[in-house]
Amino acid sequence: MGYSTIIDIIGSTIVGGLLMLILFRTNSSAVENTYNYGSDLSAQQRLAVISKIIDYDFSKIGYCKNQVTDYTGAIKYADSTQIQFYTDMNDDGIRDSVTYKLGPTSDLSRTPNPSDRIIYRTVYDTTFPQIDPLAGVTVFKMIYYDTSGTLMSFPISNTSIIRKIKILLKTETSAPFNGVYASAFLEDTKYVAYNINRR
Repeated sequence: MGYSTIIDIIGSTIVGGLLMLILFRTNSSAVENTYNYGSDLSAQQRLAVISKIIDYDFSKIGYCKNQVTDYTGAIKYADSTQIQFYTDMNDDGIRDSVTYKLGPTSDLSRTPNPSDRIIYRTVYDTTFPQIDPLAGVTVFKMIYYDTSGTLMSFPISNTSIIRKIKILLKTETSAPFNGVYASAFLEDTKYVAYNINRR
């Protein structure tokens, strides 16, 4: 075996190793991009579903079919992470109580994400309470404005003057990729319920 043959073998081994390294890096990048895209999509879809439910419910605050209602009592309780209001959820002419409350992180302790929580959406009608957990939320905060558009401070003792509700909502994936949780954020959305403004 000649000297040039040994050089050719060593050169081929080095080039082959470099090609394998490039292939592995390309594959790793493709997997990471696929996972990140899927995680982002998952967080955005969760945010879209939760915000659609909230939008529907909050737009009905104070509504009751075929009744002229005293809207001053439409919102019973209002805090930064909890609200209770009255509306006619099933359109039967009877006011139902709806509560949104952000649960503690311990409720989702089985997931790797230490910050994810559940929003408990509870509807009390004439039969039984229906609880819908909306999971994967890391931020759920409500900010309230009065009839003049002024920011209201907590605790809110007079809920009858609430006219606008701004909601901050953030969702994250339950598991990270390379230590990062994909997230989606909804900010500065003001809900002005028609029924509240009729008061």
